[in-house]
Order: sequence, then structure tokens, then C-alpha cells
Amino acid sequence: MNLRNKTIIIIGILMLFLVLTLSVVMKMINLNSFRQLEERFVYENIKRVVNKIQVDLAHLNSVALDWAAWMIPIILLKT
Repeated sequence: MNLRNKTIIIIGILMLFLVLTLSVVMKMINLNSFRQLEERFVYENIKRVVNKIQVDLAHLNSVALDWAAWMIPIILLKT
């Protein structure tokens, strides 16, 4: 093998190694970023669900108190 072929092979191997290294590093960075983004979305959705449940419980409590206020006199009148 002459010097030209050896140089081409070495440069080719180095470029392949650099591309593989860069792709692994970028994959790790992207996976970490997407994981953080997904965690943030999950946290926001959980907050939304908890808030909706609290609103529904408050409404249910209001309706129950309203019915209780009407039912006590009715029960007393029936007895």
C-alpha cells in the first residue's frame, strides 16, 4: 500500500469514528431534552387534572349543601 491509500483509509476511519461519536452524543442530548420536555408536559397535565377535580368537588359540595338545605325541612314536615 502506498502512502496515499493509507492516508485515505486513516482519514476515512477517523471520519467514521467522529460521525459515530457525534451521533451518540447528539442522541444522548436529544433524549435528555425530550425526557425533560415530557416530564414538564406530564407535570402540567397532572396539575390540570388536579385543578379540575378540585373544581368538580367544590361544585358537588355546593350542590349537596343546596339539596341538604331543602331536604331538612321536607324531612321534618313528613315526620
